[in-house]
Amino acid sequence: MDEAMAMLHGLTFANSLGYNHVEAELDSLEVIQLCSGAERIWNEAIAIYADILTQMGFIGKVEFMHTGRDTNVAAH
Repeated sequence: MDEAMAMLHGLTFANSLGYNHVEAELDSLEVIQLCSGAERIWNEAIAIYADILTQMGFIGKVEFMHTGRDTNVAAH
């Protein structure tokens, strides 16, 4: 759920800067699948994902890319 919250904050920030195309690189395949619609959830994190989808709609185009945890230098 921390990864999803970080994604929400990042997209909210990008939206506040007026970006209309964002490339998000994550090491959490689960978050990528949920944000891209490949997976569905029904738990306490659903509100976070709803907010992520809202921010994605405001931005316009958001692309998700998976990176390995060992190569995700920005997060570690």
